[in-house]
Amino acid sequence: LYSKACYYGLAAAAIGLMTVLVFKNMLENPLVVVVMLAGAILGFVGEFCEFMGHASVLKEASEEMSEKWKTLWKWYIGMIAAAVGCIIFILIDTILGTMFTLAVTVAMLVVSIMKLVYLYETAEIFQRISDRNGIE
Repeated sequence: LYSKACYYGLAAAAIGLMTVLVFKNMLENPLVVVVMLAGAILGFVGEFCEFMGHASVLKEASEEMSEKWKTLWKWYIGMIAAAVGCIIFILIDTILGTMFTLAVTVAMLVVSIMKLVYLYETAEIFQRISDRNGIE
């Protein structure tokens, strides 16, 4: 899963770069939306592969940590859905939409920090296994 995450992430980055370099007047070209949506989907699939990769490698070592990764993925999906909701909210009511966007931004920051914490905890789990088995 990690290699898939890498490939999807690279493809999403390449599409993002291509969008900036190729489309000079981004707001005037409807194709930009399609290309950016494709890049976003590839990035989303890459994130899925990364989260599930972490959960998969931890399944034998720590079921609890594996489940934490799966739960964090659900939170990540929720934040993506909320971000899309922000766009709709802003179109309906600018002030409420802006406040909702601020709240979602803070929540996304929390999810990102949790991802870093879980990565650290994952590394600690494998370090303990390595130490126990005498592997350097």
